[in-house]
Amino acid sequence: MNALNLTHEGFAVFFLVLARCSGIFGFSPVLSGMQIPMQVKIGLSFFIAVTTFQVVIATSSYTVPDNVFEYALAVAAELFVGLCIGFVTALVMTCVQVAGTVIDFEMGFGMVNVVDPLSNVQTTVMGQLYIILATLLFIVMRGDHVVIRAVVGSYAVVPLSGTAIGASTMYSFWDLLARAFITSFKIGGPIIASLFLATIGLGIVARTVPQMNVLMVGFPLKIGIGLLAATAAVPFVVAVLRRLYGELPGEIMVIVRTLGG
Repeated sequence: MNALNLTHEGFAVFFLVLARCSGIFGFSPVLSGMQIPMQVKIGLSFFIAVTTFQVVIATSSYTVPDNVFEYALAVAAELFVGLCIGFVTALVMTCVQVAGTVIDFEMGFGMVNVVDPLSNVQTTVMGQLYIILATLLFIVMRGDHVVIRAVVGSYAVVPLSGTAIGASTMYSFWDLLARAFITSFKIGGPIIASLFLATIGLGIVARTVPQMNVLMVGFPLKIGIGLLAATAAVPFVVAVLRRLYGELPGEIMVIVRTLGG
């Protein structure tokens, strides 16, 4: 216990470090998955906190407050920093899920839902396919290492009790959400455009050949075109995801810097 400097004040500082490290397990892809037992998440949070604690206590001048309410606010602030880091990472998954949902709506799969084993919520077929692709690429590119490095490196920008939520924080979040929404349509853009052209073509056929049952013909046709376009767009989607994951450390630090005041 003494090797970790766990005196009364040291234990209070360690609990603050543990709060920030455990926050990344709230939203981060893979790390926040329902298939990971809670005991494993707690153990990983504890291990990351132990490895980070010595560096933090050696460089931090934080003084534990005597007021329990002030300390509780400090714990909540540290947890919020970790949650923000995980939330920025999770936006990549949100981008591909939104893109898949729009594609499914255009293909006619809007009412077909499956359960996502990672988040334990219902999602559409193409949305689930894109989530699986994004998750595999996240693991291959060691996105979990990026998240852990981000939470450890955040102490250089946001020290203990140094969290300050201001207008710049809210603006950065809104800007990030807006760019995530645009990225969603970039991912699904080629497929959506193909299905839109197919819809226009079916409309022309319906006007020129009224005897044809366009509804019966159009439904399987749009599914086939959508699947072919989705297959052809896989390299493009992978390229976009690789760029997003490459930019992830910088995007996380932008949010963290705004939390540092």
